[in-house]
Amino acid sequence: LSQLDLHLCVYSIAFRQDSEIRIVDTFCHDIRRRQELTSNLAKECELVYVIGGRNSANTRHLYDICSEHAKTYQIETADDIQPADLDGIETIGVAAGASTEDQTIDEVIRRLEELTHAVIE
Repeated sequence: LSQLDLHLCVYSIAFRQDSEIRIVDTFCHDIRRRQELTSNLAKECELVYVIGGRNSANTRHLYDICSEHAKTYQIETADDIQPADLDGIETIGVAAGASTEDQTIDEVIRRLEELTHAVIE
């Protein structure tokens, strides 16, 4: 449903006699906050890895947000990291979709530490 189609539906209902329209924000506030923090992170980095499933809408949105500010790769596991992508990069950020397991995030961080010899906090 496009935004235009939605507007047409709302207007057609709104002008009926005895009609009532309720709009409910179902967007999770935690997700909204995560997106804001991720955007701020990407603004400070040259490269960002977004960890999460390839079919995850949340992960895809985080990727889109990051790619506006930094070179960004969407990965599912630490094995997806290509060492050549790190050449010449000094600041790396890591973001994760809401359902990404902590273990997967930890593995990505450990892999980046191995490849860059940096300590990531």
